Order: sequence, then C-alpha cells, then structure tokens
Amino acid sequence: MPPKLKPRVNLVLFNENKFGGTITYTAHLYRALKLAGVDCMIYRPGKGLGPTKSFGYGALHRTASMGILKNMGGMTLIAACIGKKFSKQALELMANGACMTVHDPNDLKYYDDTSIMQSDRIIIIRKNNTSICPNATFIPHPFDCYFGPQTTHQTRRIHAVTLSRLGSIKRTKWILEANRELPPDRQIWLRGHDDRFFTYNAFVRTGKFPEFKQDSEKPESERCTFGNEFGEAQRIASRATYLVDLTEIEGDGGGTQYTFLEGLDAGCVLVLNKAWIRPDGIWSPGVNCLTVGSPHELAQCLTEDRTPRQLIDMVHEARAILPEHDPLVIGQRYLTFLQGKN
Repeated sequence: MPPKLKPRVNLVLFNENKFGGTITYTAHLYRALKLAGVDCMIYRPGKGLGPTKSFGYGALHRTASMGILKNMGGMTLIAACIGKKFSKQALELMANGACMTVHDPNDLKYYDDTSIMQSDRIIIIRKNNTSICPNATFIPHPFDCYFGPQTTHQTRRIHAVTLSRLGSIKRTKWILEANRELPPDRQIWLRGHDDRFFTYNAFVRTGKFPEFKQDSEKPESERCTFGNEFGEAQRIASRATYLVDLTEIEGDGGGTQYTFLEGLDAGCVLVLNKAWIRPDGIWSPGVNCLTVGSPHELAQCLTEDRTPRQLIDMVHEARAILPEHDPLVIGQRYLTFLQGKN
C-alpha cells in the first residue's frame, strides 16, 4: 500500500513588508501546520515560480505568479492581504476556492466589493471582528513558545521594553514623551521595526524629538529593528520587567497581538493601551495587565513601585492565555477549517 499523502496548504501572503504582525503570524502558522502534519509552503506574488528561500522564523517561501497560485493543488489560505494593490488578486483566489485570514478592520478597507465581508471562507483571529465579518470563523493565531512554561519573573536589568514597530497606531510618540518624564533607569527601551517613513516625518523632520535617531544613524548593535529569527523577540523581552504595547486600532481590541504573546512567553508584565481593552475581552487591568491612556499615565505607571509578588501574580495570570494559542492545537483547527471548505 502506498504511503498516505500529507494534506497540502499553500499560504499566500499579499504583503510586501518584511516585518510586522502578519509576517509573524504567517511564520507561526507555517510552523503550526507543519506540527499538524501538513505539507506547507509560503508564497508571495511574483513572476513564475521562484526558488525556495528562507522566510525567517525557520519557515520557507517562494514567489509565484497568479496563474500558478490559481492552479496549485491542495488548499489555499491567504494569510494576509495588506493594501489595495493586492485586493483584486485576493478576490480572484477566493473566487477560485481560497480562504483568507482577516487580521483587523483595516484589512478590508481596500475592497470595492464589500460582499467579501459576508464570506464564510474567512478566519478571524480576534472574536470582536465578527462585527465586520459576521459569517467568519474565529480561530486564535498560533504561537510557538520559545521559553515555555518554565519562564519565571525575576529581577531584570531593564525596566521596560517595547517590541512594537515604530508607528502611529503603536503610539510610539507616547513612548518618547513618557521617556522624557522618566528617570534613565525607568525609561522604555525601543526595540521593533523602524518604519523609516513614519519616524522621519513624526520625529526627525519636525525636530521635536532630537533625542530620537533612526536606525540608519545608529551602529548596528544599537538599532531598534531586530531579525526575523525564532525566539529573538522573546530573548530581548526577557531582559525587561515590563513589555509596553500601546496598539490602538479603530474597531479592534480585546484580544492578543504577537508582541503581547512574546512578552508573556518572556515573563514580562504587559502595559497596554486602555483603548485596546474590551468588556468582553481577555484583559483585566491590575490582574493580568496594566493599562494607560496617555504619555503621562505611561510615565506614572512605570514610576510606581510594585512588589515582586504583585509582578509575579500578574505574569502568572496573563500567561494562562498562552495555551489558547498552542500551535499543535491551532494548526489542527486551521487544517479542519480548510478541509471543510474544500
């Protein structure tokens, strides 16, 4: 009897960026599907079929033309579609039987045909997004821990760190303003992709933040951006007591971002934006996270002294979220969903 063939999933990424949440998601989903016994490859749009290359995080990818993508065997999931440039191609693949992940309401603002929001071939990664995609299926994004359950919270040399890309919806400006109020030993260490267009226009061109230097002006060892290597974000975060992520997305919130999960894996106390908290969400301020609503509140939050017991308890409560993103379980759920649509 011939060996049973593995199910095949083609992960198509319509996103030209090299950093960010959708990149991290695609890599973790690749790893999760592999754990579920799937033959998996990441594809980005291109001409013809390109050679296999490293995607980062231990994953592999190739470029492929639309003609090739539409005629591939197996099941196809559009892992992300960012920007109007790719919206037509995403609709073509969905009409051809593909499914798609919607990460937040911004993903859908580029579609002229709004009927896509009614599709039952959509996966959402946060429950509250059923308000924009009522027929979608909620499956949490997978997260493959680097440190695992043995991580403990202990005295750390760095007070606070942010891993978020430097950008408007990440409220990087709040962080720079808060750092001006904080003593040097309590300031927030900026790590995360330097969106040069944003940082130049927000911080450099205006001359309002002379203390900020773009990555291109720094020695490599001092740059904010770090590589797409599995565990690198957690290794950075594990040096800090607090992980600051001030993400604010209109119409979204309540669930997790990858930087939240990386901070939890590293044993950090999370400091989140009040705008991210939802009554039916998973976050309880003072129990499994801390929340702030302005640069001054951020500075106050990081000035306050807390006992080791308080810090340990918050980390313990927050880390209870991690099993919900178990890659083996989530990979199987994605596979089951895709098989049900094919």
